[in-house]
Amino acid sequence: MGLVLKSNNINIKIHQNKIIGVMGINYDRFLVSIGGNNISYIGKIDNFYTNNVISEINLYNNDIDSINYYLDKLMLNKDFLDKKISDLSYGEKHLLRYLIGFIRNKKIIVIDEPFLDLDYGMKKRIIFLLKEMLNNHKTIIIGSFDSDVIYSISSYVLLLSHNKHFYGDINDVFSNNDILSLYDIKKPQIVSFVDIIRNNKKIMIDYSNDIRDLIKDVYRNV
Repeated sequence: MGLVLKSNNINIKIHQNKIIGVMGINYDRFLVSIGGNNISYIGKIDNFYTNNVISEINLYNNDIDSINYYLDKLMLNKDFLDKKISDLSYGEKHLLRYLIGFIRNKKIIVIDEPFLDLDYGMKKRIIFLLKEMLNNHKTIIIGSFDSDVIYSISSYVLLLSHNKHFYGDINDVFSNNDILSLYDIKKPQIVSFVDIIRNNKKIMIDYSNDIRDLIKDVYRNV
């Protein structure tokens, strides 16, 4: 613990240097309204102010070493910088939002729908990058309507509803049917699978957001 999020009428302490998931009623408004100067916000709506990629990037940081570093991390070639924003695909626009968000070099990175318009390979790449950033003392806050997205990457989750919220460990929250029902949250598919194994097969395998670890655990115990 140690980081206080302030947004509208919510004032809550969360863990630092972790990936925190946020979902529930008006979660996206919550993300936008998080206060503080050391925050980089990566949204799902185009808020571009220029006509081409490099001009847009230079509004936030013109350090070519930093730009090239994150181009490489996002597996984008240097030709990407010369493109017109109007010519970008939806996925490329989302990667541009990531690129801008990363080069701003803030302590807290807030991301609305992190996998929007990205293919499976890039989703895995983004997950790797965000987890890598934790080693550089970054706190990542992601929001989504999809509990599978939140569960796939987060360590803790904040659930929101009218005039109430609940914060806790990702496995504790998503395995608690009462809490999920109270906040009208769908249980992630992988958690439902573990519950079936536990309840029907009477095998106490651990909850995991890594399907490879889960498969190994099943094989060890079956």
